[in-house]
Amino acid sequence: MELDVLDRADQGPRQRHPMMHDSFAEHCRKIARRFLLTAVVVDDELSVSADPSVHGKLKKPGRGTAGQAEPLTEIRSRRPLNVKPVTRSFAVEGMVCGVVSPQEGDDDYETLAKAVSRADLVILDWRLNRSPDANALPLLARIVRDDPRRRLRLIAFYTDEPDLAEIRSKITKSLDSLNEPGGMVSASSNGNRTIDFGPCRILVYAKPDSRTIERSAIVEERDLAARLIGDFANMVEGLLPSLVLTALAAVREDVYRVLERFASDLDPAFLAHRACLPQPPESEQHMVEQIASELHGIMDDAVGRRRPAGIKAIEHWLHSRFGDGDVVFGPDMRMSRKDVVEMLTHGMEVRPGPLEKGKRKGKDFLILSAGLSGDTDIGRELDRRLASAMSFRQVLADTLPQLTMGTVVRRIDDNVMLLCGTPSCDAVRLTERSSFLFLPLLEAKSKTLQIVVPVEVNQHLRMTISLNPSQWCQADFIPDSDGQCVLAHGNGADRPFTFKDAPRREDARHREYVWVGELKPEVAQSIAQAIAERMSRIPLNQSEWLRRSQRFGVRLT
Repeated sequence: MELDVLDRADQGPRQRHPMMHDSFAEHCRKIARRFLLTAVVVDDELSVSADPSVHGKLKKPGRGTAGQAEPLTEIRSRRPLNVKPVTRSFAVEGMVCGVVSPQEGDDDYETLAKAVSRADLVILDWRLNRSPDANALPLLARIVRDDPRRRLRLIAFYTDEPDLAEIRSKITKSLDSLNEPGGMVSASSNGNRTIDFGPCRILVYAKPDSRTIERSAIVEERDLAARLIGDFANMVEGLLPSLVLTALAAVREDVYRVLERFASDLDPAFLAHRACLPQPPESEQHMVEQIASELHGIMDDAVGRRRPAGIKAIEHWLHSRFGDGDVVFGPDMRMSRKDVVEMLTHGMEVRPGPLEKGKRKGKDFLILSAGLSGDTDIGRELDRRLASAMSFRQVLADTLPQLTMGTVVRRIDDNVMLLCGTPSCDAVRLTERSSFLFLPLLEAKSKTLQIVVPVEVNQHLRMTISLNPSQWCQADFIPDSDGQCVLAHGNGADRPFTFKDAPRREDARHREYVWVGELKPEVAQSIAQAIAERMSRIPLNQSEWLRRSQRFGVRLT
């Protein structure tokens, strides 16, 4: 296996993705280009010369014999990939490109998968050896299987085969057969004809000498990086994805700031901190919170400087969605793109535009997402999804959820949704059976404390948190002996995470609770504050005349 790497020091004229005509698409491409760092090419036939037309060993011709004529047969050999323009195309984009060349008969897919495991962009030759039936599908399967964290990645097959549709069909069937958790295959037949598999997108490009009828799929070697970056940008196009990539790119670039803050010369102080804690293992989590705070500052600075979802980006987004047309929020409620920009710049309270003429009396915010999405049927669900994402934190599938303040569960026997109200400090360092407090989540009612619960993959439900102590309930659980907290059972894939209680009566049956999600710490703390305010109300017998005067603002004369 040979490896050739050309670093980003080689600069040249920037190349522009040929399909990037839209300003918003170009905005997303610039952000994607800053985020992307590495690419790896895997091809068994490479050339490092300027003219790769001569391939293989040259043999001295023998002496011909007059009158001997051999039948003519069409021989079309594979042209080797020219490494120099490929690696240079990535260098001018500021990216590192590695080239891996497996030798004939090398089917060590495990090693090849490791070689591309950290690459953002992967380019695979469709045929990694000269056998007519061989292809790179086993390597693709290995790459997917060896990536339990589900890395965001773009994989492109780069081939001189003419039938690209047949290749895409084989890729789809191969991915379907993997049965990977969360690995649903989604193929698009228009545009770039993409294949999505979880967070991985797969494309098929044609080499310059391909005889394919899909001429738009042909990519010159010198344009390979620009095309890949453009297709990656298309994969993550959007205002919120631009925010995410900008923030994460800043973290990549400013790692040294965090390391400088928590340098190795502080190790003795860290150990002293650990020694002083009543529970020394908690010292690591203490530092994680500090690191997260530093990363928050880095991301905040980057977004503040670059404004990936600022008003300029929003103008481009609106133009890409609506062109020069109006945005329709409802009957007789149309706004020009200029008016929408004004509303998004100053807020709907200051610049409501035609919305102020509506009859919704303060409820115009309910139709904003429907109008901006162009689909009245999904507008409300979009609002619920964002509300849920801003309240619930993600828990990785290989992490056992812990029962603590902010954990939402569903009791299996009666399908009642419950919110754990036990303070976080009382949910750790447990050595024996412990009781946990639960608040029922009820059908949403106005003027109540509410959260949006992710009840299914694409279903979110707005629910009211019961602050009535008479509706609260308790259940006992046995803590994990190692973690000294109550952990869920299950793996989150084949079967859901569940908690099983431990009733004190021997004849009582166990009740199981399905883990639904976990609120972000600050959201859970705000609910705890609401509970405390509810419990701290002071019953006061005062003059009813005075109470009513205070309520209605009666002025004494």
